[in-house]
Formats: sequence, C-alpha cells, structure tokens
Amino acid sequence: MESYRIFISYSHEDYDTAKAVSDHLEKLKFRPIWDPNLPKGLPFSDQIKLGIAYAHVFLPIITKSANDRPWVQQEIGYAMGLNVPVLPLAIGVTPVGMTKELQALIIEADLSDLKRLTGNQIETLVSEAQLNSSATCRTVQFAEDRTRMLADYANRILTLNEAGCVRQRAALTSFSIPDRPIDHPDWAAFAGDDPLAPAFRQLLRDERRALQKHARKAGCHLMINLGFDFPKQGANSRKTRLRTLAEFLESMPDDTVRIAIRRADAAHNIVLVGDWLLAESMAPGTGSGWLQTAFTTHGTTVSKRQREFDEDLIGMLDEAGVSPEQSRAWAIGELKSEIG
Repeated sequence: MESYRIFISYSHEDYDTAKAVSDHLEKLKFRPIWDPNLPKGLPFSDQIKLGIAYAHVFLPIITKSANDRPWVQQEIGYAMGLNVPVLPLAIGVTPVGMTKELQALIIEADLSDLKRLTGNQIETLVSEAQLNSSATCRTVQFAEDRTRMLADYANRILTLNEAGCVRQRAALTSFSIPDRPIDHPDWAAFAGDDPLAPAFRQLLRDERRALQKHARKAGCHLMINLGFDFPKQGANSRKTRLRTLAEFLESMPDDTVRIAIRRADAAHNIVLVGDWLLAESMAPGTGSGWLQTAFTTHGTTVSKRQREFDEDLIGMLDEAGVSPEQSRAWAIGELKSEIG
C-alpha cells in the first residue's frame, strides 16, 4: 500500500475525533496531515492551502459543529479546484451540500465503525484520480525561470521537514552543476565558450544545492545521457560536467543511488522530488538549457510518474546487465572512461 498524504480538515471542537482519524490512518500506513504536522510560522490559511495542494486525498471531517461553518464548503471547493480527490467523513450527521454530492462515508458518532474507512478505499480513490483527473500545472518559458522554480519548490518541501528521493532524466542532471562559489574556476570550465551571467550561475548553484539536500537525505535515481554533446560550450565543458557528476556520485553511498546510462538524446527532461514535485521540460534550447517547463505538486500525478520513472530505470539497468545496487560504481566507471 502506498504511503499517501491525507489532509484532514476539521473543526477545532472536533479535535479528539480528528486525532482518532489521524491515528487510524497511520495504522493503515498513510501520512495524515493536520494541525500538529503543519509547518509553523506561516499564516494559517497558507498552511491549509499548502497542505491541500500537496495532499493525495483531502478528507474533511463533517460533524454537527463543522456543518455550520462556511470553511467546510470553501476548503472542499479549493481541493476540487486543484483536482485533489475528496473523501468526506460524515461523523454522526447526514451529509449536506457538496459533501452529499461527493458520497461522504458515514460513520457513527462514537467512531465505533471507523474501520469502515479502509486503505482500499483510499487506494481506489487515488487510482481513479490518476486515470481521470488533470493535474494543475504552472508553466514557465525560459531556462532561468525553470532553474529558479526548481530551487524554490525543492526548498519549500524542505521547510515542511520533508525530503524526497530526487529522480531526474536529463543529459547529466543537476548534479553536474558546480557546487562552488560563482567566481570559482569550475564555473568558467562549466560554461566553456558560452559564458554564463553571474546571476544565472547563482540560480544554477541554488538548483544544485536544493536538490542535493534532498538527495543526501533520501537518495537519487538518475537516468543520464552520455550521447549528449555541448557544441556551444566545447569539449572541456563536457568533461567538467562529467567530472562534477562523478564527484557527486562518489560522495553518495551505494544504497542511496540508482543510475542508468543511455547514449541517445532525450526528448524531454524530467525532475521528480519524492512524490511531492514533478517538473517536465519538453523543449531543449540550443545550448541554453530547457524551455517550456511544467511544474505540478498534484500528488496523484506525481506518484504515478514516480512509479513509471522507476520502471523505466530498472528496465534500462536490466538491458545493461547491471544491478541497482551496483549501478553507482558502474556509472562512476563509465563517467571516468568518458573523461579520459
């Protein structure tokens, strides 16, 4: 069973009920999100919006006290606007309004039948959403905006005290970007014959460092492309990027890295951070980075793409005759062979 995030919305008069529901969800191996787990220091409405946006399922607890409050319909409407699956839990009351239309699960007031809320129900709800829902996305045009947003989204997840495995399908991935001050000689070698403005260097470094924090905590799964040339930057730039990536991989334990290699140009670039974030670019620039990048935090979509990514990665390793556990050492050898 997947460990989906379930956002619990409730009236504060129903704290004990919400706690019981949260405990029940934890026993089912899900990750409940509610007041005690929300980040501190944000305005409360922002906390709620952030929690709903990252949730796989929105679960409002409907009671007599909650039925009289307008926030119930407002939060349900917000979740539906984001295409987050909604499962109302009606505790000792008859559903009304949107909760009735959404086919609320009716539970006795004493929670004696709370076991009716099952893992299979939530799994089915998420599966249906993956088949039928459209993810809400934010799209940016230029490479600089993509880089800035990757760092911003990745850092936002870290502020939730969460970290996700970094999955990336790219030429040499974000870990080929120097993690050095922007005036370090590595940056001149990285840029080669196409000098990068200091502001873009800093954005790229921010991207590397944000994703690296996740990788250090939760590992990384990478699909890299050694068939990718850098004609605008020159051969030395390519070698610098290969060396930087190899150094990063050498700093990571075997059990935190899964990496496959291909030697054909990629049609697109994908970055996933756990089941929190998907960024997909479909238009490579001419040596200037990726264009037209779509970002989504839609939980059900990100989880689906995460599984698809891992299936592709395992398939590539099988074709190469390399086990996942051996892939880090194997990839480092391949990179050093390319560097010469």
